[in-house]
Amino acid sequence: MPTETSTLHARLAGQLKAQTTDTGLAADPLAYDAWFPTKVQEAQTDPRPATPHSQVMQKARRLIDGKRQA
Repeated sequence: MPTETSTLHARLAGQLKAQTTDTGLAADPLAYDAWFPTKVQEAQTDPRPATPHSQVMQKARRLIDGKRQA
């Protein structure tokens, strides 16, 4: 029987695979090599204030708990 962690990991891996497949990044390493540093730069220069880790985790926990109750 899979654990909650392994189930979550499998779902996230599936979502990531779908995203990279949709954008063509999985099939084209050169496209990924161009995409990744661009995304890092965007994150570093984002003018919005940082969100504390604890706040992100609380929001994630509420989302997970809501899905479990559905």
